Amino acid sequence: MEIRVQVEGIPRLADRLRVDAPSKQAEVYSDLVYMPRLEKGWSAQAPEGMVRPNLPEAEQQFRRNVIDAVDAIAQGADADAELAKAVDDAALSLLNRIVPDTPIRTGRARASWEITLTSGEHHDSVSLGLTGPPIAEE
Repeated sequence: MEIRVQVEGIPRLADRLRVDAPSKQAEVYSDLVYMPRLEKGWSAQAPEGMVRPNLPEAEQQFRRNVIDAVDAIAQGADADAELAKAVDDAALSLLNRIVPDTPIRTGRARASWEITLTSGEHHDSVSLGLTGPPIAEE
């Protein structure tokens, strides 16, 4: 069992701009067996889960990124590169929100988050330095 969140570029954007830009996809995920339980509120440290509370802001960030990509493409930038950047930046932004919201007293949950970018480049939350020191409970 795992949690996966996909951030995808919209091919219709390319049609609207009359450019050839394939769909782009990045994934933020954890394959930790108890991550679905944590997402359903199993821990009092994250009663609303980690992903769901962060999706609205992540979607807004993605929309802003796409608008920036459209502006850059209109100025002559490479559509493929701009769409990949929009997707990757949104996925990294989501990961940066999810990791701190992941309960700290659940084994290796924070360190289990991973990301695969549009280029196929793979990182985990540890190598990105996102896990940080445990937060003291009040």
